[in-house]
Amino acid sequence: MKVPSDPKDLKAVREFLTTIRTQVCGMADNLSEPWKTHFTDLKKHYDDALASLPPTDQVPAAMEANHNLSCFYSCLANASALASLLGSAMDTMVKKNAETVATALASAVGADIEKQITAGTLFKPEGIEIKLTAHIAELTKTGALVLKETCTQLCSAAKGLGLQEGEQKVRDEIAATAARQAVITTRKAGLQTCGLPTPDARLEGVLAGTEDEFKAAQTLAQNRIAALQKRGVALNSNSPLGAKVWLPEEQWQVFESLAVETLKGGGDPLVTSPATRERPRVMVC
Repeated sequence: MKVPSDPKDLKAVREFLTTIRTQVCGMADNLSEPWKTHFTDLKKHYDDALASLPPTDQVPAAMEANHNLSCFYSCLANASALASLLGSAMDTMVKKNAETVATALASAVGADIEKQITAGTLFKPEGIEIKLTAHIAELTKTGALVLKETCTQLCSAAKGLGLQEGEQKVRDEIAATAARQAVITTRKAGLQTCGLPTPDARLEGVLAGTEDEFKAAQTLAQNRIAALQKRGVALNSNSPLGAKVWLPEEQWQVFESLAVETLKGGGDPLVTSPATRERPRVMVC
C-alpha cells in the first residue's frame, strides 16, 4: 500500500485501519477455531499496515483526542452490540438444532419400537395375550372391570327393582291419601255430631293430624266460638262462616275483628237465632 504524504490523509488512513482492526478483534473473540485463527491472521495484517505508517503530528492528534476517544467508544459499543446479536443468534440455532435432533430421535425410536412390536420381535404375541388375559381376570375379580354380560344383567336387575320400588311408592302414596281422607271424613262426622262447624276443603288438613293435634285444634275452635258468643256473635253449625274457626291464628284475628264489627246484633239467620235470639249451645265431644 502506498503511504500518503499529506498528514490529513495519513491520519484518515490510520483511523480507518484502526477501526477495522478493532472490529476484527471483536469478531475474533466471539469465534471458535478455525475461524478464530483466520481473523487473528487478518488482525496481524492490519497491525503490519499500521506499523508501516509514519507517525502523525503530535499536536493535532492531541487536540483531537476527545474525538478519537469518542470514536473508539463508538467502535467498542458497536462491537459489543454485534457480539450480543451474534451470541443470541447462535444460542437460538443451538436450541433449535437440539429440539430438532431430540424430536427426530424420539420419532425414530418410537417407529422402531412399533415396528418390532408389530413384527413380534420385541414381545412374543403369545406372552402378551397371556398377560393381557391374566390382567383382565384380575381387574374383573377386584371389581375394577365388569364384563358386558354382567353389566347387562345388573342393568336389568336394577331396572326391575326400580319399577318395583316405584310401583310400591305409588301404592303407598295412594294408600296414605286414602287413609288420610278416611280420617278426615270420620272426624268431620264427629264434629257434625257434636254440633261444631266443619272446615272447608282448603282447611280440612287440620283434621288429618295425630289424635293430640286434632284434639288441640278442636279445643281451639270451641274456644273461638265461645269468644265470639261473648262478644255478641253467635255462629251456629249451619253457618258457612263457621268453617272460619279453623283458620290459622293470623287469619283468624282478622276474621274475628270483621265478624264482631259486621255481624254483631243479628240480621243473618245463619249467624243468630231469629226466634229466640238465644246463643247456640256448643257441644263438647
